[in-house]
Amino acid sequence: MLSEDEMLADLEMGKLNQEEEPVFEVDDDTYYALVLFQAMASQWNTENGIRKGLKYEVIPAVKESMGIDMNPKSFYMLRIAENVVMCADQEKRVIEKERKVASYDRA
Repeated sequence: MLSEDEMLADLEMGKLNQEEEPVFEVDDDTYYALVLFQAMASQWNTENGIRKGLKYEVIPAVKESMGIDMNPKSFYMLRIAENVVMCADQEKRVIEKERKVASYDRA
């Protein structure tokens, strides 16, 4: 099991520890939401380099091109994935800011 510091280091480096990657089953609605989410990886609204949310206006075109049938549960799961990414981005910004402050305190 990785320590908290090791997990944060992996997060910052963009690495996934293959040995620690969980395996789990998902239902069809969740699977298609995640496929759609991955397909929309370049479809983020941004402001000053910060992701603010997915471009919902492109969802119909992306899901149609991939043959994905979206229902309320799939849309809900898509929004959860979107929120997880934005929370992780915020956490990373906080960690970076704390490290900058700590480095100034040492100087």
